[in-house]
Amino acid sequence: MTADTPILLLPYAVAVLVKLASIVLERRIVLGTLEDLDSLPKPASAVGLDADQRNVIAARIINSNLKTTILITFVTSFVSAVVAVFEARGLPWAPWILLLFLVAGCVMLVWVLPRKAYYFSEKGWFGLERSSWALFLSCMYDVALAALACYGASAY
Repeated sequence: MTADTPILLLPYAVAVLVKLASIVLERRIVLGTLEDLDSLPKPASAVGLDADQRNVIAARIINSNLKTTILITFVTSFVSAVVAVFEARGLPWAPWILLLFLVAGCVMLVWVLPRKAYYFSEKGWFGLERSSWALFLSCMYDVALAALACYGASAY
């Protein structure tokens, strides 16, 4: 562990925190926004949204935001690892490992990005929603890249 390790780990910590915040806060924020929109003045002929409609809309928005969150954190984590590893210069195998991480990240993106929003609301393994699995796998990707970046930095 070097003196630069906290700075090196910062982008990965931020990526994981963003994902955790999306799990914990996003539903409450989206539902609050929909309630605010529903309370705005509207024509007499307009009907407000009931709780079930708000929940369905919120689930679609949250699952759509999942794609953006995973894409942005994938790019920032990967670029951070590339910078850290290539600064180390003493690891001849590093480009191959980074290529494997790039392929793994692209596979994750190919799994997440083309899916319809309802796909991530469905249950997956062990009764967890697929969105939870996508965020968990994405967090593990960030942790693995952080470990690689720390190893690369310590080899320097």
